[in-house]
Amino acid sequence: MRIPSYALIVGTLAIVIQTVSGRCPSLGKWTKKSNNGEISYSKPPASGKAKKAEYDTDVKVTYTCIDGYELYPKPKNGKGVRKCHKQGYWTEVDYACIFIIGGFGSGPCGSPPVVPNGVIAWAADDRSAVRYACASGYRMEGYELVVCEMKSWSPRNAPTCKAMQPCKKNMCLNGGTCWENPTIKEGFECECPDGHFKGLRCEATKSSTKKGLAVSLSRMEDCRDFEVFKDIKWWYDWSLTAKETKGKIIQKLNGKECKPSDLTNLGERVPMIFTLHYGDEASNLKQNLMNKEPGESNHVLGYNEPNHKNQANVGAVEAAMMWMMKVVQPAKEGGRKLVTPSASICGTDESRCTSTVLQWFNMFMDMCIGCEFDYLATHYFGCNASYVMYYLEKLHDQYNLDIWLTELSCPREDDPDVQLQFMKEILPKLEAAPWINRYAWYTWRLSHKDTYIKKGASLLHERASQLTKLGRYYDNYEPHI
Repeated sequence: MRIPSYALIVGTLAIVIQTVSGRCPSLGKWTKKSNNGEISYSKPPASGKAKKAEYDTDVKVTYTCIDGYELYPKPKNGKGVRKCHKQGYWTEVDYACIFIIGGFGSGPCGSPPVVPNGVIAWAADDRSAVRYACASGYRMEGYELVVCEMKSWSPRNAPTCKAMQPCKKNMCLNGGTCWENPTIKEGFECECPDGHFKGLRCEATKSSTKKGLAVSLSRMEDCRDFEVFKDIKWWYDWSLTAKETKGKIIQKLNGKECKPSDLTNLGERVPMIFTLHYGDEASNLKQNLMNKEPGESNHVLGYNEPNHKNQANVGAVEAAMMWMMKVVQPAKEGGRKLVTPSASICGTDESRCTSTVLQWFNMFMDMCIGCEFDYLATHYFGCNASYVMYYLEKLHDQYNLDIWLTELSCPREDDPDVQLQFMKEILPKLEAAPWINRYAWYTWRLSHKDTYIKKGASLLHERASQLTKLGRYYDNYEPHI
């Protein structure tokens, strides 16, 4: 009978945790496969960035190397064993696997240069190249790779390993945790709490200027729904005016109103011209475009999914005619910035749409003579972050307009961990793309009754004004400086 254990791979290093029974930091990224033989498991430990994981005392960790490598420094007892001490640190040194130098004498260039406080972490099978690594407490300067060329090692100047600035008290600010990191110039890095602080020492903050929220007021539970978010810059609720938004809230909460400060907690409200055939507010469009309300954005969103039959459902030609007649001049006089209608992909059921995204936009742009837009809006529901960006970049290149992605989430997926993984992949890409101006998650609350965008994508709990794990990540997320 095999004793359940966990395997951890760090480069060529195989680590086996033999017993799991103080707290100690993790040692690397967890994997289910080992280069060093078969490992059986009970349940997997915490995954993700290793520094964020902790382990109970009495954990025994054994290090072994694959063939051709040996432990560095050499263990005193012949085995690389460490234990999690009750005081919260690992006993013994931090082991690494280094290449066994024996055999270089027969190579074309002989033995490679010796690097004080450094070791050879890798060597080519034919001894034609080596890669150096620095011992713990040292950082590398120069090229880590040295190659055998014309019977001599090149570059002739091997890298050097210089002592790092150690982690001292108060090295990291604002509650950050200091870790040695020989791969960067400073020799240390700070893990900042909750993602709120950035910079080398957690000294700076940077909030996203792009991050927004699609707010379905029909799903409200209480005015506190607005209050629990702390770092949302803009929102919309498919309404044109604040009066319309207020009416939806009163209807949902049985006559109760929310304070203006509740609503502005989500940043600026962006008005939307939902469709050409949308109640009294559309008939007063000129006045509403010319007169900006308190707490309202200077931007205006165009028709919502005009190529979808169950949304705005406006043909491109009619939409262009009405846009020229009713939107262009009032928006100009009101100093508004216009965002195009949000033609969007139909998904697996093309019968729901009157045209494709490109068909609708091409016709609309051709027919809307004299129209000027500041941004192009669209929606995308998919779980592949790379394809989301491919689709958005294609629209950006086609129409030479920066993008507002006003609805986004992973459809048909009820597992919040899958949604979280998608969010972790897509948000950095959206923040990094200079042609993405804004984005919004759809939507703030979902329920067990939802079948397309399922409850797992909800930022709020179904029956409480509290953020889900996904909601906390979205609210706390800040781009790297």
